[in-house]
Amino acid sequence: MPLAINNSRILKLLCLVLLMTLAVVSHGTQAINNSDLKNQLKIRIADDKRDIQAYIALATIELEQGDLISTEATVKSALRYARKPQSKLELYTLGIILEDRSQDFKAALRYYKRGKRIKGSDHAAALHLAMAKVYLRARNFGDARLLLQQSLAAESMNNEEAETVLASLQRIERALALTNSDFAYEKSISRGEIARLLNRDLGVTRLLGVSAVKSVGETSDQGLTDYTGSVFAEDIIASHRLNLRSFRIRNGAFNPDRQLTRSELALLVEDLLHFKFNISRTSFIGTESPFSDLSSSATGFNAVMSAVTRGLMKGREDGTIGPTDLVSGAEAVLVLHNLNQMLQK
Repeated sequence: MPLAINNSRILKLLCLVLLMTLAVVSHGTQAINNSDLKNQLKIRIADDKRDIQAYIALATIELEQGDLISTEATVKSALRYARKPQSKLELYTLGIILEDRSQDFKAALRYYKRGKRIKGSDHAAALHLAMAKVYLRARNFGDARLLLQQSLAAESMNNEEAETVLASLQRIERALALTNSDFAYEKSISRGEIARLLNRDLGVTRLLGVSAVKSVGETSDQGLTDYTGSVFAEDIIASHRLNLRSFRIRNGAFNPDRQLTRSELALLVEDLLHFKFNISRTSFIGTESPFSDLSSSATGFNAVMSAVTRGLMKGREDGTIGPTDLVSGAEAVLVLHNLNQMLQK
């Protein structure tokens, strides 16, 4: 009998580990198993209302699915039974993330203040990081920076997310110092917004001798047909005259609302350098790629290398460059500002 009991406990522990692992895995097979997994977790909670790990796993899944109402109910139910400080800290962290997505700053702050009262909260890196993101979204850079520092102080060896958020905050601050533009706050930036930066905010098109002109009708002499309704219409015309590869059109469509990738930003950089200084757009062809996620045969490889070797863009510590990642507004401002300085020499 003792052996059977031990085996049962071991089995339950293994099941718990499996459930928690599945609960935090994103996308992929998770979409297939989530329904069954949630049902299993709900059964566990019905059998034992003090199974806090089941609540946490369930709330995590609900949050990832965007079911904010269910997440809130699960977190509140769990907090009624949670006794261990670590469990409470995890639940308060989930609460902050929940309210951040609900865009309820005050509610997120309430969860954070309650978490701060828990013993050991000074070492709760995830709690401080979650609230730092709320402050950053609210454009309260001072408090965001303070909490990011607390998060890194609590966990400095394995806290890449806090470092990434801190780097993002620093980029935004630098971008705002260069141009008084709301683009600096944006997680991604569109082709139309890039055209605005080039033409008006940074004056690149004027520097290169390309004058902005107003639209001449539904179909302009530039061969564009989908720009007249954009608030960046004049900027699009001026930028399009540069014949940039990242701004190439298909069937007259500029697609001003389409978001720009890092590879496309590199193409933009290389084309502007070619336009001004006639730099080669093939010089790196045949060389080995220093980035694990960018093949030397990729369309934007030479452009990325042109931008990186000139210090306008840089890779990450993990050896990647993120060619298909969307460009943030702050990164676009910084890269194009530095490029503008280079073009003026």
